[in-house]
Amino acid sequence: MSYHSEEPMGMSKAIASMVLGILALVLFLQLASILLAVIGICLAVSARRDGYTGGMATAGMACSIIALVLFAACVGCSMCSIGFGNWGYFCAPGIPPAIW
Repeated sequence: MSYHSEEPMGMSKAIASMVLGILALVLFLQLASILLAVIGICLAVSARRDGYTGGMATAGMACSIIALVLFAACVGCSMCSIGFGNWGYFCAPGIPPAIW
């Protein structure tokens, strides 16, 4: 009688992907969230390639993608609000730069 049970291939990568995705969501205003999210996406893809079909890989990928989108949206809004370089022109077309 054996009590040893093997975990499915890719399960540890899926767990790591989900943890990194959640961390990236919590820290989405930090630059570190980009690194966490990219690593989380890579681990989720790797877990799926290893044959893991559970929901943890999907959750990790979804959280990582949402964190990247939130970070990009915050950076875009910040650039528009402070008029970083010529970004202000794209955010307020038709208004001369001297006004905004």
